[in-house]
Amino acid sequence: MKNKKIVKFAVIGCGRIGHRHCTIINNMPKAKLTAIIEIDKNKHQQINQEFGVPVFENIVQLEEIDIKVDVLCVCTPNIDHTQNCIDGLLSGYHILCEKPFGLGAANCKLVMQLSKELEKKVFCVMQNRYSPPSQFLKDTVLFLDEIYLVQVNCFWNRNEEYYKNSTWKGDLKKDGGPLYTQFSHFIDTLFYVFGDLTVKKANFSKHTLQGITQFEDTGKVDFKIRFGGNGTFNYTTAVYQKNLESSITIIGEKGTIKIGGQYMEKVLYCNIEDYEMKPLPPTNPPNNYGEYEGSAANHVHVYENIIEALHKKNDFITTAKEGLKVVQFIEAAYKFRDNSKFM
Repeated sequence: MKNKKIVKFAVIGCGRIGHRHCTIINNMPKAKLTAIIEIDKNKHQQINQEFGVPVFENIVQLEEIDIKVDVLCVCTPNIDHTQNCIDGLLSGYHILCEKPFGLGAANCKLVMQLSKELEKKVFCVMQNRYSPPSQFLKDTVLFLDEIYLVQVNCFWNRNEEYYKNSTWKGDLKKDGGPLYTQFSHFIDTLFYVFGDLTVKKANFSKHTLQGITQFEDTGKVDFKIRFGGNGTFNYTTAVYQKNLESSITIIGEKGTIKIGGQYMEKVLYCNIEDYEMKPLPPTNPPNNYGEYEGSAANHVHVYENIIEALHKKNDFITTAKEGLKVVQFIEAAYKFRDNSKFM
């Protein structure tokens, strides 16, 4: 692919997150949105009017038309990610998959094996890696020497309104649970900063939305850092009315760091031996989805990385392998979950 060539994208799934992907692509000079796939035909006219590209019900319809696509962006419900990735690869496209990469490691490995056979790249959306506080953590954690303790707290609100108008959110088989849908980006931050992690044990409970969701709203996962101490990942979606915080505290031999705020968007504490912290670049605001907010809006950096990787200017950092690690962590944690008590 020549360096000046525009990378052409198609987006499958034009809900809130898919709409955001379409908007980002349209605002990038080295990218072009060429098609959108949306199963709901009632949305087609509005989508076409907004983005000015043809809209199809499925990949088969897209293939029947001579439209150039380099990368298929998978923005559908969690349960559909694996099949959409497979269909896209078989159609000759590279893949960008929204989180989670798949519901279960076996599904992720199927996609990875097929991409290897077809010599196509699979990227995963891991936008928290591009947040200045996350990059600060990765750069400075080495100065702490031995890591004693890591604690992650993700305390959010996801109320009845969030679930009731969805065809898949809250359904165990289609959604998977909060670690897949709400908090996988923060698990990825741990892998980004520390490398490999091992789940030791986990426990879960449910306090809200009885009869609405089929899984826990609160959990605690204990893990071990490969070259360091122990960690805990505490999370809930049962905070009253609105999100409270997403934070990570790292206690090491030669210092302590805490990143916090609602979305790990600022450094709250930094005390490291012989280290002077410099001001960080501003953090992007969180993704706004109307009645609730999500992680920082760093998707544009994901696309910049993909374009550079396809132009062979550098390696891509949001790899399928990294996406698989997050899913394996979640799968290992959920082995401790008794699904029946959350129905």
